[in-house]
Amino acid sequence: AIALVVSGFMLVAGWWISARLTHFLERLTVYVQKVRDGRTASPPASRAREIAALGGAFEEMRDTLEGRQHAERYTQALAHEVKAPLAAIRGAAELLNEDMPLEQRVKFLGNIRSESARIQQIVDRLLELSSIEARKSLQQIEELSGEELAQEAAAIVRPAFAAREVSLEVDVSGISMNGERVLVREALVNLLHNALGFSPDGGVVCLKTTCDGNRVIFEIEDRGPGIPDYAVERVFERFYSLPRPGSSRKSTGLGLALVREVAHLHGGDVTLTNRIGGGALATLWLPLQLNMSPIK
Repeated sequence: AIALVVSGFMLVAGWWISARLTHFLERLTVYVQKVRDGRTASPPASRAREIAALGGAFEEMRDTLEGRQHAERYTQALAHEVKAPLAAIRGAAELLNEDMPLEQRVKFLGNIRSESARIQQIVDRLLELSSIEARKSLQQIEELSGEELAQEAAAIVRPAFAAREVSLEVDVSGISMNGERVLVREALVNLLHNALGFSPDGGVVCLKTTCDGNRVIFEIEDRGPGIPDYAVERVFERFYSLPRPGSSRKSTGLGLALVREVAHLHGGDVTLTNRIGGGALATLWLPLQLNMSPIK
């Protein structure tokens, strides 16, 4: 009888230990998959010292690999992106040494100023994106009003819309959510600027908010040319940008990448698709409630 009791206890204990270990490994697998996909994630916590050490080892390995790749990737990207503006500045500076009419001299000086401003913009946006990518969690979480966020973002971009005579229609409802105000507002501003960049003069851009289950959804529609088929899968890549309608100039190609990082940091996502009837539709969704408790 004692042997049977001991055997039964050992079976139950073995099953319990196996179930706990399997549960942790499943959580660890989800964490590794998120790391593989470039999403923000924290290693699962456990009261078992050895298992917690395993999760910590994975996190340290991730930090080391990402740090090296991060520096190399951004160094290469920055060198590539500033090459063209620097070449334009150097060419204009060399021409200024020659005798030329005042009008041409003013034109070349304007080119130097505009290309210098472009380099400054690339560096600023790259630093901003880099700081967000380096973060593993949100820092100043508060209850946010989806309506207030949309109105604040719209107020920031209205002067740029007015300069192009593009109308901005805002259709928002009272939705509350948790998140970091500055980051979410910055994401909306970037999406609105992107819609403005591809809108024809005198066009219309619409900003809407809706609630779908446990998600708040921000939608930005424009009436531009839409996204070419070859660019659909690349619009969120760093430094990838399409020419604006009526101009050969491109943006820094960092705005949409920043939006995606903000969405992932909140546990959400963003998509950019062609709109039925013409134009593009950007959809940013974020969870209403953030799960900030550690995984057991």
